[in-house]
Amino acid sequence: MMVQRLAAVVDMSPLGEAELPAFRHPRNDGTKSWARRIPRWPRVNALQANVLASLTLFAALSWYFFVPSTLYLYLVVVLFTCPVLLVCRYLRLSSHAVPSHYFLVSGLVVLFVALCVVRGWSPTQSVPAEWLKPSGDTYYIASLLYNSERILPHYSDALLRLTDELGHDAVFVSIFENDSQDRTPALLDDLRTKLRERGVRFNITATALPADVLRAERIERLSYMRNRAMAPLHEEMRSGLGGHAFSKVIWINDILFEPAAVHTLLHTANGQFDQVCALDYFWLGFYDTWVLRDTQGHTVRPLHPYFRMKQDRDDVQAQRPFPVNACWNGLTVFDARWFTDGPRAPARANAEGPVVATLPAPLERFDGYDVTATLPLRFRPCSQCYSSESLLTSLDMHRLAHPRRPRIYVHPGAKVMYDYPTYYLYQHVLKWYVVQPWSYIWETWMERRLFSWIANLGLRPDPCDSLFQHMWSHEPAPRPTADAKGSSLQAGHTSESNTGVSAAGAGPKTDSIKSTAVDEASMRALTSMDCGLSLMDERIKQSIDSAREAMTFLKKRAALEEEYGHGIKKLTRASLSDYTSNENRAGTYGTSWSNMLKNQDSVSENHFRFATKLTAISDDIAMLVRDAEQARRQHRDLGSRYEKTLLDAEANVDKARARFDTAAEELERVLLVKQGDSARAADMSLGTLGSKRSLPMPFAKGGLFKNKNPQQILRHEEEFRLKKNNAHETLRGESQSTENVRQEYFQQQLPQILRAFKETLDELDTGLQFQLMRYAFLYESIVLSDGLLVNPLGNKSSLPGLRDSVVSINNAADFKDFMQSYELARRGKDVRGPHRHNPYDEAVLGQILHQSTLTGRSDDPANSRAVFGVDLETQLLRDGVEVPPVLEICADAIERIGIQNMGIYRLSGTTSRVQKLKAKFDHDWSTVDLLSDEAIQDINIVAGCLKLWFRELPEPLFTYQLYPAFIEASKIENEYLRQVRLHEQVNELPDANYATLRFLMAHLDRVRAHESANQMTAHNLAIVFGPTLLRSPNEAQVAGASGGNPAYLQEMTYQCIAVETILDKYRDIFVEGDEE
Repeated sequence: MMVQRLAAVVDMSPLGEAELPAFRHPRNDGTKSWARRIPRWPRVNALQANVLASLTLFAALSWYFFVPSTLYLYLVVVLFTCPVLLVCRYLRLSSHAVPSHYFLVSGLVVLFVALCVVRGWSPTQSVPAEWLKPSGDTYYIASLLYNSERILPHYSDALLRLTDELGHDAVFVSIFENDSQDRTPALLDDLRTKLRERGVRFNITATALPADVLRAERIERLSYMRNRAMAPLHEEMRSGLGGHAFSKVIWINDILFEPAAVHTLLHTANGQFDQVCALDYFWLGFYDTWVLRDTQGHTVRPLHPYFRMKQDRDDVQAQRPFPVNACWNGLTVFDARWFTDGPRAPARANAEGPVVATLPAPLERFDGYDVTATLPLRFRPCSQCYSSESLLTSLDMHRLAHPRRPRIYVHPGAKVMYDYPTYYLYQHVLKWYVVQPWSYIWETWMERRLFSWIANLGLRPDPCDSLFQHMWSHEPAPRPTADAKGSSLQAGHTSESNTGVSAAGAGPKTDSIKSTAVDEASMRALTSMDCGLSLMDERIKQSIDSAREAMTFLKKRAALEEEYGHGIKKLTRASLSDYTSNENRAGTYGTSWSNMLKNQDSVSENHFRFATKLTAISDDIAMLVRDAEQARRQHRDLGSRYEKTLLDAEANVDKARARFDTAAEELERVLLVKQGDSARAADMSLGTLGSKRSLPMPFAKGGLFKNKNPQQILRHEEEFRLKKNNAHETLRGESQSTENVRQEYFQQQLPQILRAFKETLDELDTGLQFQLMRYAFLYESIVLSDGLLVNPLGNKSSLPGLRDSVVSINNAADFKDFMQSYELARRGKDVRGPHRHNPYDEAVLGQILHQSTLTGRSDDPANSRAVFGVDLETQLLRDGVEVPPVLEICADAIERIGIQNMGIYRLSGTTSRVQKLKAKFDHDWSTVDLLSDEAIQDINIVAGCLKLWFRELPEPLFTYQLYPAFIEASKIENEYLRQVRLHEQVNELPDANYATLRFLMAHLDRVRAHESANQMTAHNLAIVFGPTLLRSPNEAQVAGASGGNPAYLQEMTYQCIAVETILDKYRDIFVEGDEE
């Protein structure tokens, strides 16, 4: 009833207000109606009622489930409803009243279909089981979010499922959100809680952008935010905590996605890629193609035909990955080494500096692009055609990999969307088998013929296309193909397979390598040879073996260089430690000897870098060998298959010729019998066939023609003549077919296979030659570096050379300085030995007695102001100072004279001299002048005296009361939270301790600023001062255990961590904003 009234309201009845006869059951013969007439309401037929009921129910469900897109759904309803109702009205279908059970059944069917759509009842998107097995890879997931409340519930669920599948320990999630105005921060708090429960490492930052960034252009803001999302990775790389350990960097924008799409990208080309992107879809085509460039440098249209190359369009249709020059879509996966150390050089030391790309000279004329591309990559803006920071990243990869080409792919099978209707359309509705025919009709006729033609009318060529076509002019990346299982993709063979970044920085000049273009004269000579395939197979096998030998040699050479570097480093550091700890010569010899050891330490660093680069070259050759071996098998198998096809065709021709010869002989015998020459026919059969068993039936034992009349012989003649004609036609067809196969083989297939063999061979030989040139260049560089360490040229301000260090030794000056320091050390001491003057001279005795009578007393120790072993607060109150004088005096001397001494604070001075300096401070600190004291001859004495003062404090600088709190704060693994907790405990220190700690940390911060010279990093300083400043209250109980107690060693570790963290964050903890 309600449906019919709704139909009346929209006035859809085909007959208007006209009366309709009642529907009567056939058995009642019209005497009784089981469907009453409906008075006053226009009647509708069954088809109209079903259409209205379905659309009403569908609209109601869409209002509940698809609130943001209701307008679009109602538009679709109107477009599809009006033509149906018009057809119904025109045909006047069924003018009878509708049975009530008809509405019930149709309503249930419509409800079931609608629930299937809403619940997503469709074939599930699954991934192969082997993709979900632990692979040992680690993944860095980065994302930017802003006002993402609508998609965050689905985004968070998909992200959590992805972390479950990849492994909680193998994932790091970094999300940067900037000042969203909706519920995005609250939803991110829920995501933090769920990630924490799973044990996933994460860094979710929600903050406002700085004022200068807000005033910048959009691309500059995006570059800043993307680098903020990558900041944890960069921080780990700078701190040496293993930033290079990540295998892939996964960028997930504010999209709707499924974990299967991420797995699809991760396994593209068997994971051997530099960058791979998903495709952003909307209901008519691609959503975002701003960065996407095909292999010719052309932009990609969002509507059909999308790409200019037919191969690319076919790959999109078949959902296969294909190479491109640049891409950046809602889901992108990078090889993580581009953002850490660079491809195939994961062990490169950070001290080596960034790798600068070797760029072709024509690039200099392109305005707006900074040609100095460096590793590791960073997002950065620029002007004009390169305004996108994402496009610039791909361009930097091309520049850094020159002359090779990075492997950048797009995988249409990985679909991501930005709104819920499109997501349900592609992820659920279009996967129904019943929808696939309609989907084909829509894509083939509506989308490709109508909408794309209309939409592409307004498109204009991109003005940047010409620039990209010129800059990206090398061969395209390999096009992946499906493997035998169909579950993963592997890179097929092309002429550009090695995409490694040269670890040698600028690298050798590649113009000295001959061109790899195939010599046409050699190809013609090779094609004319009968043994061309076997020749090429044997030749490429020799090249592969040669490349393997070179790879093995370089790998062993790298191991030897690394072992050599380790040996030199261990020897130099042990020698330096022994020299500084013993009482050896100082002066110019000590300085020279220290510089010589530092020089040798630099030699070890050079050989470490050399070993790393040799390993990279060996890996590149291994990749060349692997690609060449794969291509060799492919070409050999293809050639064998083509050759077998030709041989089979020739065998078929031989068989057809034999059948034709047999038919011709039989016809000839019949003709001889017909002419009455039976004896000759029998002799012919015996002479031809050789035995009675081989004779045809008509001639065996007299033959069938012995008693045949002429009519029967004529009939046999016709049969054999027809058999001969059929055999002749078969022979001619087989001959023509074989000739076609032969022509195709020798003119097309064989030259193509030989050319592919030759290209593979040239690629392998040229690649091997290039890598050997890299080795020669690196070897020349390491020899030159070692020579410059012996005798540097030009800049003399750096570390002196080995020869200059030896020449700078002045033995006479060293002896003179030693005499002076030795005399100062013995002055004032009671030294037993012969006296130069008579000690009992009358005048001397009288003077001594007179002085004794006047003074009447000796020095009183009670008048001295001791500083060692005195409580800190007592010292400061007694002397009226804010910072202990011994700390100020010693720190000032160290910063003036010894701040660049290697091992300052780590090396201790002579114990007797340290005790002598301590006695001077205890006697009267105000009279101590270290700059004129003998202790200044060895700055380690001053450093040892300062450490002794801290050790002899009755209560350590970090008080016993706060010791447990400092240790607990040091156990926190999260660096930021550990800093906050330690900052809180520092603020709890007494005023005297706080002021002393602040002065000490400022001094140590200045010391570690010269760590390149003194080798005293924050970690080394923390090892020295940690157990001194943060002593355990029960130190007496554990002292007897020395270092053998594990608990004691663990506490020492936490003591060092506390001091190192406070020193690292010195400015955040102690320095106010206005002081900076």
